[in-house]
Amino acid sequence: MEFTVRTNRIEFAKFAVGLLLPLVEQRGVPLSLGNPCMESLELKINGLVFMRSQFIVHEWPSRERLLLLDIWPVGGNKVLSVSTPPFKVVSFKPGAWMDLVTALAGQTSMAGSGESRSDDPRARL
Repeated sequence: MEFTVRTNRIEFAKFAVGLLLPLVEQRGVPLSLGNPCMESLELKINGLVFMRSQFIVHEWPSRERLLLLDIWPVGGNKVLSVSTPPFKVVSFKPGAWMDLVTALAGQTSMAGSGESRSDDPRARL
């Protein structure tokens, strides 16, 4: 899939989440952030840091699970932050990182991971 500067931010964010969430969940390193209600995984690839955080909101009457995916270049500022449910682009700064994510998509499709996590509802954002 090709993206340009004029690409819809939501379209690219959904593409990135669909690609990156399974990778982070498969290969990410668990992080301890000191909050027992939060689970975080971090993965560094192609000079970018991907962090998936999942936490439970303990508000009555339901216990809702929220998911965040953040991306930033190593040593840089956050370029993408997405939350769900519902799907929401919290922040998006276009730039070279988009090319790195697109290149990663080509690498993962060529590698043929063989394992699909499409049955995971979090992957269908």
